[in-house]
Amino acid sequence: MIREGKIEDFDQILVLCERFWRETEFDEEFEPTQSLNLLSLSLDQGILAVAEVDGDIIGFSCGLKSPLMGNQSVFSGVELAWWINPEHRSGSLGSRLFDFLEGLAKKAGVKYWCMVSLQSSMPDKVNKFYERKGYHLTEMTYMRRL
Repeated sequence: MIREGKIEDFDQILVLCERFWRETEFDEEFEPTQSLNLLSLSLDQGILAVAEVDGDIIGFSCGLKSPLMGNQSVFSGVELAWWINPEHRSGSLGSRLFDFLEGLAKKAGVKYWCMVSLQSSMPDKVNKFYERKGYHLTEMTYMRRL
């Protein structure tokens, strides 16, 4: 089942956040408090979704919205995390979670929604998925440790 996230889900989502964090290219220690802060913001904005199987949350997705830099009456948003436990990725759950989160963003007033693909986590597969969903490449982010 895919549904909107609730504050009561945060403990289970935090476990997934830590698994997600290990897939990123950051080597800093995982800080649950920071994840809780961002989950709370996503919840407040109505852009938090979970995937549940037999009462257990096995995936989540969240994002944030903000006004455009050049027009405060129009909102853009970005996905912060889209994660399904690897053992549950073979079916359509990830795609359904994706669609649900996109619907939440639209309901929250977002006109321009952005998805991220990590170079460390199946980038070719994820990029092709985005393109099949109608997304197009608009920016690339480069990172360097300072």
